[in-house]
Amino acid sequence: MNPPYKRKGSGKTTGVYGIDIARNEIECTLEDICKAASKLLMPNGRFCICQRPERFGEVIFEMKRAGIEPKQIRNVVNKAGDKPMLVLVSGIKGGNCSTEMLPDLILKTNDDSDSEEVKEIYKSIIVDTADVAADACQKYICNQLGIENIGDYSEKVFLRSLRNHKKLRNRQIP
Repeated sequence: MNPPYKRKGSGKTTGVYGIDIARNEIECTLEDICKAASKLLMPNGRFCICQRPERFGEVIFEMKRAGIEPKQIRNVVNKAGDKPMLVLVSGIKGGNCSTEMLPDLILKTNDDSDSEEVKEIYKSIIVDTADVAADACQKYICNQLGIENIGDYSEKVFLRSLRNHKKLRNRQIP
């Protein structure tokens, strides 16, 4: 999953709602994403996430809190020797405690062409992950709001329900 990278209030906004919610935690948090993944995964199901390196600790914490054990970690770098620009984390729902650090995924060679590994990855892409993620998010939201289909709600009613749900979720239980 490619979640919003920036904590609410810490990232730049464009004023374009779709772009802003993709980049910033406006509609969901890292905690929400890990909880949703845990609910959707079967036991031993795999969850993969990419995030900025500065949020790596949060990714591990939220995955473990949701019952997803991190299994593989891989830094993504532009060129060999560069600082990581992304970290990829793969976990198993209900997995045991053993984590493997994989070699860096190097995107470019010194002459700025795609690395051999990147070329190989692009050859094997067959799933539109954006559609898969959108479907998973829609199922989670419908489940949380107790509705069958987001299309059954008007945008105004849906947003009001979502705000009410967030207020209930944040309420302290005695």
